[in-house]
Amino acid sequence: MAYVVTQNCIGNKHTSCVDVCPVEAFREAPEMLFIDPDVCIDCNACISACPEGAIFPRSMVPQDQQAFIARNAEGAKTHPPIRESIKAGQHAASPLARLPGRFAIVGSGPSGFYAAEALMKQMPAARVDMFERLPTPFGLVRYGVAPDHPRIKSVTAGFERIAESPQFRFFGNVEIGRDLTSAELRQHYHGVIYATGGSKSRPLTLPGAESGNIFGSSNFVGWYNGHPDEAALAPALAGPTAAIVGIGNVALDIARLLVLPHAQLAKTDIADAALRALADSGIEEVCLLARRGPAQAAFTPKELEQLMAVPGLQLLVDPADLELDAATERQLQQPEYAEARQNLNLLHEIANRPQATGKRIRFMFYTSPTHFSAADGQVSTVHAQRTELIRNDQGQLVARPGEQTLDIPATLVVHAIGYQGSAIDELPFDSGRGVMQHEQGRIADNGDSRDYVAGWIKRGASGVIGSNRQCATESVQRLLDDLGSSLPPLAEAEIETLLAARRVDTVSLADWRLLDQHEQALGRAEGRTRRKIVHIEEMLAVIRNGRAREAEQARLPVKTHFRACTLCEAMCGVIIETQGEQILSVSGDPDDPHSQGHICPKGYALQDLHNDPDRLRTPLEKVNGEWLPIDWDSALDKVAAKLVAIQQQHGNDAIAGYWGNPTSHNLGLMLASGSLRKALATRNVSSAASLDQMPHQLTSYLMFGHSQLFTIPDIDRTRYMLMLGANPAASNGSLMTAGDILKRLENIRERGGKVVLVDPRRTESARYVDEHQFIRPRTDAFFLLGLIRHVLDKGLSKPGRLRELADDWDALAPLFEGLSLEQISARCGIAVSDIQRIAEDFAAAECAVCYGRMGVSTQSYGALNHWLMQVLNILTGNLDRRRRMMFTTPRSTRRRAGAWAALIPTRVAYAACPSSTVTSPP
Repeated sequence: MAYVVTQNCIGNKHTSCVDVCPVEAFREAPEMLFIDPDVCIDCNACISACPEGAIFPRSMVPQDQQAFIARNAEGAKTHPPIRESIKAGQHAASPLARLPGRFAIVGSGPSGFYAAEALMKQMPAARVDMFERLPTPFGLVRYGVAPDHPRIKSVTAGFERIAESPQFRFFGNVEIGRDLTSAELRQHYHGVIYATGGSKSRPLTLPGAESGNIFGSSNFVGWYNGHPDEAALAPALAGPTAAIVGIGNVALDIARLLVLPHAQLAKTDIADAALRALADSGIEEVCLLARRGPAQAAFTPKELEQLMAVPGLQLLVDPADLELDAATERQLQQPEYAEARQNLNLLHEIANRPQATGKRIRFMFYTSPTHFSAADGQVSTVHAQRTELIRNDQGQLVARPGEQTLDIPATLVVHAIGYQGSAIDELPFDSGRGVMQHEQGRIADNGDSRDYVAGWIKRGASGVIGSNRQCATESVQRLLDDLGSSLPPLAEAEIETLLAARRVDTVSLADWRLLDQHEQALGRAEGRTRRKIVHIEEMLAVIRNGRAREAEQARLPVKTHFRACTLCEAMCGVIIETQGEQILSVSGDPDDPHSQGHICPKGYALQDLHNDPDRLRTPLEKVNGEWLPIDWDSALDKVAAKLVAIQQQHGNDAIAGYWGNPTSHNLGLMLASGSLRKALATRNVSSAASLDQMPHQLTSYLMFGHSQLFTIPDIDRTRYMLMLGANPAASNGSLMTAGDILKRLENIRERGGKVVLVDPRRTESARYVDEHQFIRPRTDAFFLLGLIRHVLDKGLSKPGRLRELADDWDALAPLFEGLSLEQISARCGIAVSDIQRIAEDFAAAECAVCYGRMGVSTQSYGALNHWLMQVLNILTGNLDRRRRMMFTTPRSTRRRAGAWAALIPTRVAYAACPSSTVTSPP
């Protein structure tokens, strides 16, 4: 759904919302912030953090501010990310900033990673070690977020970036209190932050709550999310009715998972055991029991809308439960109750829906369970009492028991009434609140120790993922303030030495990635995001096997390959080192006479492309909604048969072909694509060239006899280069066929030459030129007309041998009459004096090049622009000669170059005068 920043942010750019965003979705404009809808994960943290009430879910943006939906989407594309609040940069640097501190973080959920991030920002020289009881990081993001919420799980990408820092180390499969004590951590670290979260459900203290098939939400959610602690849970799902006590987001998640179609669940990373159990489930109805009313419900509109979107699902609510007292109605009109107001609107929409058949979720507000009955030890009935809300002396709404009671048959009960943390070692713990005892983040009653807390173990189970960011930052600041300006001495032994002596099988970040890749590979084979391993011993076995494979790989010989990068036409020489199937490095080849060791970032990324675990290594076929591997022969046969069938039924033009730009850099594709194109016999063929160089190709065809006869600037020897609509700093010199193009541009200036750029925008290339002329968009043809007009008027033309090779030369000059330089200047925005000066300098240069690319192609006068540039090069004798615009000539045919060149310019006059005779090249 994504969130939207609206009017109230303008002039009130507090940026406190930025501190709680877990995915860096905010973008900063001068007057306000925007949210990138493609990055936002709808976590809801920013709404409560915004003091101006400027942020709304997209579906709740007020009618008079609907324009901000598009404004956010557009602004997000043109403004830079803002990663921390403006006030964060105003704090004085910590006096410890340059000291090599050592810190431990216990727990690898969001608050742990945010604490690590804050520590490494404040102390760039520090080292941060993270300890996790399980072999897997990410805490409740992995084991608490619903399987069908992959977008929320994408926050782990940010955590992995934090973990990539050389300051960071991960120690998985290490439990504090078992493998290490909290006292030992204090001996080895200048500060310890406990971020262990709230992993246990609050107990349900009602008679009969100990009956079988009654579970806390943490246990049930952990079961279907593959938490190792819950692998043996095995809830009975025979049905037909399940009851969920509580009505927050977790309750709605559980209800949705119980009724979601199997085909939808089968695409997620839900645990295998849960997937099988839910496929065989007999549950037809889920009752959500809420002690209070809909205005006090803790779920968000996004969760409710997701339920409403499940196909074939009935949502039931008693319209009488939606009636509110006048005080509550007034309260809901206040900005801070916008989500509750939206919830009421959605519930009214549900109440007005026509009845349907299928699985049901029933919202039972004002209903509080009192006790449970069981049959054969398994829960059979939820006994409940209707409640009513009254206002106490302070005006607060309080639920009290009513007179009506009801019995709800249910064979599965899950209570989602909140989470709490667990005690760790000897650290002081508040068992009533389920949190560590602390004072402003520092653990209390612990003498001079430097133990701190962050996240749910600090403040209780409240807030969303992003809420932990600010919480962790505050705890880190408290730790640094307590340290002052110096670091106390620590034990000399490294913590890994202690763990090794105790034979603890620790899991590093590299080990976790072996397990991560294994799970993803298992998932891909079944069309799923991943298949989770749920038993710790199996996780460790996968990691050990992965280590063994890497060790075997390391024993293979290292081979060096000399190749050319095919990502663009520059074709830079590269050196690739491999070990078996693994690419060890990609680097530029200093001995390549063309690129001389240059390689761009895309070239370096060839290694990442090859090693990417998501790279397709075999064709996939979609079967019953799932992508399954298939062999190449079968895949090609199926595609060919499908193409033939479509054309037989709808005609040849029913198939369209797109030939991407890399086709031109791959000999195999170049040889095969023409045959395929001919076999398809369709008119609907396009390529990258269709847009960015078709005008160039048309001009080459009309002037020189073939669309592929491009002229290439002799950039290494020319003395004057006039560029129109080109940005070689971004394109790496498109149609220049040269690597390290920026160095080559600088060389022109170093040898006393000049580079002039004509572009309406100050592009990245502007810093590499001697002169930048701003031109009015789409008026390049007028500027070129002016240059040619001045060359002709002043007699600066010097075509040399090109004069004799062109047809109807005398027909050329009259084409440029009728427009004065003043008229041309008014159209293109470049002064008459500048047009005259550039024309004279170009004509007088010992050797010169007029070159243009996409900016002059992707406009109404694309072909005319390219023709005019060639005419300017021809008039001044700067075509088909060294140090000027040249035709590429293979080395093996260089002796024939003179004969070939004699035929090339015969098309020049044809472009000017279509009635002239054309001589075709052999």
